[in-house]
Amino acid sequence: MKKIKKYLITTLLFTIVHSANAADLVEAYRDAVQSDQKYQAAYATMLSTKQALPIAMAGLLPSLTGTGSSTYNVQNNYSRDPLVGTLGTHNFSWHNYTVSLAQPLFNYSNWKQLSSAKATVKQAVATFNAATQDLMVRTAKAYFDILQAEETLRLTHAQLLANARQLDQSQQRFKVGLDAITSVYNAQASYDAVRAREIAAQNAVDNAKEVLREITGKVYPFYAKLKRDVPLVKPQPLQVEEWVKVSERQNYQILSFRYAVEAAREFIKVQSSSDWPQLNLVGSYNRDIQGSVGFGQTNLQTTGAGVQVNFPLYQGGIAFANTKKARYDHQTAVANMEGTRRAVADITRQTYNNVISGISKIHADKQAIISAQSSLDSTEAALKVGTRTMVDVLLATQNLYQVEQSLAVDQFAFINSTLQLKQAAGTLSLADLETINNWLYEGRTPKPK
Repeated sequence: MKKIKKYLITTLLFTIVHSANAADLVEAYRDAVQSDQKYQAAYATMLSTKQALPIAMAGLLPSLTGTGSSTYNVQNNYSRDPLVGTLGTHNFSWHNYTVSLAQPLFNYSNWKQLSSAKATVKQAVATFNAATQDLMVRTAKAYFDILQAEETLRLTHAQLLANARQLDQSQQRFKVGLDAITSVYNAQASYDAVRAREIAAQNAVDNAKEVLREITGKVYPFYAKLKRDVPLVKPQPLQVEEWVKVSERQNYQILSFRYAVEAAREFIKVQSSSDWPQLNLVGSYNRDIQGSVGFGQTNLQTTGAGVQVNFPLYQGGIAFANTKKARYDHQTAVANMEGTRRAVADITRQTYNNVISGISKIHADKQAIISAQSSLDSTEAALKVGTRTMVDVLLATQNLYQVEQSLAVDQFAFINSTLQLKQAAGTLSLADLETINNWLYEGRTPKPK
């Protein structure tokens, strides 16, 4: 009885302390946005890739170059006749300034470089959006893994309390001669086994919290719990192939590879046109100032403008080789896109089926709990009249907690599958996390049925 009172008091205090200031899913996701290094790397990569656009644009804009130089010379003249000595010293100065302007008029390679850069930037944005949705799914899974581990711990602890009561009953019944000593041994063995599972369950909770901390950078003191009755929302539309079609249009991984194919196709044109003629409008202004002491100063200014043609006639075959390489890279991009499209279609079908079957499993779990509870109640009643043994009661108790744990597992699996289905379709957003966040409440124990 002392053990029972100790566990009851511990559970009550733990429930009161953990019922306030609980972190929720949205709060965890907002912390993850600031802390997750995988997400931060994706964001920095997107910003870096976006610079490809102004870099490519620079090849089509005018370029202005300025150069200048200034020299000062001292010339000493000597005679070979030692009687004459130094004939004199002359100082010379020279200053030159040049400003050159070039504006490309025709450079097909640079235009295609700009087209390729635009597709590359679109690819980077799609990749970042995919990373954002991935962060939502990873955060939600890590958060619900904690809740599932805590629910397992709660159920294991509740079973431990039940086994402690049954152990106490078997001891009392043995003392008055209603049960054999084997009933006490069986009850003690069940109690010890559940106690070992409770230790493992506590370790699982601690490990699950570490996974979330890796994403958010925090370990929260408390976590909002999942309500008993989760809305079992079916996917809309209710045809799996419609979801597959949506994923092919909107999935960000597919879009990323689709833009990669576009960029690779444009890059073929970049390489194939690298030996085309280039036409530039050029202009320059030059000022040349020369002077020396005794001879005066000259000031020469030159202004020029014209059209310049650059025609690379032969470059050792590099243009042909680069074009061939670009074509192979394009084939690789096409294959990657097709492989991703097939993988996403497969994931979409699987997650859709998981959501549909998850709803049926949850309904079955709830019915199984009712049946298991009825079985336990009738077994305990039969024990009192001597038609059942303590072993039967222990088995019925274990069965009840197993089906309750199955319900918790299936509920969390249903939520994760729902998020993964929307991720595959490319429609997952913060609003979906906020909707699921409304299914949580602050507290440790589930609300009554």
